[in-house]
Amino acid sequence: MELVEIERDLIDRCVQRDPVALSDLYDRHVGHAYALALTLSTDTAQANALIERAFLTIWERADRYRERPGQLEVRTWVLGLVRYYAKLAHHNDTKRS
Repeated sequence: MELVEIERDLIDRCVQRDPVALSDLYDRHVGHAYALALTLSTDTAQANALIERAFLTIWERADRYRERPGQLEVRTWVLGLVRYYAKLAHHNDTKRS
């Protein structure tokens, strides 16, 4: 099976609420996601929270992922979610200050 097919299958299985599929996606992408989260956050606790939120979003919204030519690969989607939640956290921290 080709990488694209494997990841498409994992997303489809997440839509079907297969926790093993989410675990497999996590294992495939957590390294890059965590490295990004560490550069965007103030500490490891916040980085972990960003990762948790990103993968929770994948679990909750896997049905919204659509792979089309020129569209997001799964890794791009994961990293985009980490970036989004980091910006949101920064915005909320700034707003509270």
